[in-house]
Amino acid sequence: MDINSIDWEEIIKMVNSKGEISFERLRDYLGGDEILIEEVVEKLQKGGVNVVTEESIEMRKRLEESQKKALRKTDDAVKLYLREMGRIQLLTKEEERRLAKQMDDGRRKICEY
Repeated sequence: MDINSIDWEEIIKMVNSKGEISFERLRDYLGGDEILIEEVVEKLQKGGVNVVTEESIEMRKRLEESQKKALRKTDDAVKLYLREMGRIQLLTKEEERRLAKQMDDGRRKICEY
């Protein structure tokens, strides 16, 4: 197989939605010819396709999943906080005035002491 006899449509089908193709998959498709692989990788990279290892694709997937889990946990904590806060009764105007007066009286007593 040489560079001119490659089925580029088949190779493009192997490119994922992030514009990546695994080196291992490409090597298997091309039959292990190192020179041909280099030429194909060069053409793909010039065309904006990233040639990466299966390991890096897997690591990225794990990282994305862990980030999603972290966001879900944060979201759950916020929901829990809001639910708990919703159970607490708010002060009436009169209760708020009385509490403000108590705080003001307490400050005055501290300053006088």
